[in-house]
Amino acid sequence: MKSTPQQPKHALDDVLTYRIKMLEVLLNRVVGTSYTDTFELSTDQWRILAAITVWGPIEASRISRWATVDKAAVSRSVAALVKKRFLTRASHAEDGRKQVLAITPNGRKTFKKVVDHIHSIQRDLFEGISAQDQA
Repeated sequence: MKSTPQQPKHALDDVLTYRIKMLEVLLNRVVGTSYTDTFELSTDQWRILAAITVWGPIEASRISRWATVDKAAVSRSVAALVKKRFLTRASHAEDGRKQVLAITPNGRKTFKKVVDHIHSIQRDLFEGISAQDQA
């Protein structure tokens, strides 16, 4: 059996923030692909749905910062989530130029299903790792 050559070590291997970011990227691939395939939600749509579920109704202009999604992606994702009936849009009570986004019962139900699904993936990822090592 032929062994695979090891990647050469480089300076960033010892930079904690780089390693954490790479771990985030890998985990997002695993989890993101899963909820994209299972729930037909993009990563941006999931982040927006999660932010609105956690923080309640929110002005559309604020969601970019809270969900860590750029403004153009927020606009596209919100339109898709409204079309899927996961979110509603309403005019702001004091400033009609602003829109307030809120989760629908269907959106809340989908949020719970995605969270349960993510927890299942996490259990699989932690299988065989002691509780002490997980902490």
